[in-house]
Amino acid sequence: MPSQNRYRQQRQGTELTCTSSIADQEDLERKIDAITTYQKPHIKSIFVRMARNATILHDYIIAQKNEQNIKESTIEGIIKKLVWLSTYLGDKSYDQMTKGGLLDYLNGIKRPSQVDPIHKSIGTYNGRQMTFSTFFRRLYNPDEPNYRKRITASCMRGIKRLPRLETSTNDY
Repeated sequence: MPSQNRYRQQRQGTELTCTSSIADQEDLERKIDAITTYQKPHIKSIFVRMARNATILHDYIIAQKNEQNIKESTIEGIIKKLVWLSTYLGDKSYDQMTKGGLLDYLNGIKRPSQVDPIHKSIGTYNGRQMTFSTFFRRLYNPDEPNYRKRITASCMRGIKRLPRLETSTNDY
């Protein structure tokens, strides 16, 4: 798994980058095309802008497709959520994100009850928390074949789903 070794070397401080040569750049473009073939055109442009994280995101999406057979609309949602997170944190690499940065982003989603009386922001928070939890578990435990047995990454420990405040009523 050469791409996993690349991530480990980056974390250990070596000077290896994801796009160090023309061959790597062409490989990255091929990977982006493979992921965005059935996506809306703006998704590809979003992907291209984040060259530092594009390989990590590509590997995650391919793994999700193989493990859980996710739909194209789910892929679009994952790309958007992870790009928004990276942008919010100043285009920081995913393997350098901290719990504090993730909490800042997620807490920025929550709205007070006066502004959001039906608590839609809690659903948004929980959806992004689940996406980030799955993503970071895969990023930090790529060798675990069973996705349910992957250990929660340190940056996601303690970041739990929020309880729903509204109860559903069945008016039939």
